Amino acid sequence: MRTAIRITQMDCPTEEALIRTKLGRMPEVRSLDFNLMQRVLTVVHAPDALAPILALAPGLDDGLFEHDGQLTKRDIRAVTLSALAPRQGELLWDVGLGAGSIAIEWLLRHPSLKAIGFEERTERAARAARSRESARVPLFPSFD
Repeated sequence: MRTAIRITQMDCPTEEALIRTKLGRMPEVRSLDFNLMQRVLTVVHAPDALAPILALAPGLDDGLFEHDGQLTKRDIRAVTLSALAPRQGELLWDVGLGAGSIAIEWLLRHPSLKAIGFEERTERAARAARSRESARVPLFPSFD
């Protein structure tokens, strides 16, 4: 499988080296192609390796989430997840799920993590579910 990931903070060989070191250790990763000018990393990987690869990206691109304009932006998500510091086996309650971006990035950090989303608006919960399916993370219950 081939996946292109836009990493807006990747603009120099230092970031490339850090990412290459992290992803290069994963046996599921077959090759890495960096385009620093366009800030795009293309990864050739096993089909089931997408979630762990995305988990290493600092704040996923906003375009990966279906939303209606209400979305916790990339930089805020990265800071939020850093502050939450998820540890194996923990459960996140995402009250006001919205696009589901916080819960999805939480779930991508480690397969043992769980999340429950609470969203009042049915259409937002449906968008979050579609984004979750696109990111290939485990099902999280959503309550409206």
